[in-house]
Amino acid sequence: PATLAFGSLGDRVDVRRALYFTLGLWVTAVLLMAFGERPWVPVVVVCLFAAETGSTQALLRGAYACLVPQERAAEYFGWNALVGRVSAAAR
Repeated sequence: PATLAFGSLGDRVDVRRALYFTLGLWVTAVLLMAFGERPWVPVVVVCLFAAETGSTQALLRGAYACLVPQERAAEYFGWNALVGRVSAAAR
């Protein structure tokens, strides 16, 4: 649901602004995780991280699709997938 909501937000406003909003949510979640002392803080942090993870990836993938040339999109996304898998295997 959060990915669909942020995708809709990215369609209505600029994708860059939607990414800035998700960046603000990431910063908020990290600051809450670092300095929050109330018993409800872990629940809010987990909810924020759950909402942000897929949403940020979807917005960045959409922004990447706008940047690559249309006729070479398969090549660019293939390289993107390959580099992602290689970096995950190198850990």
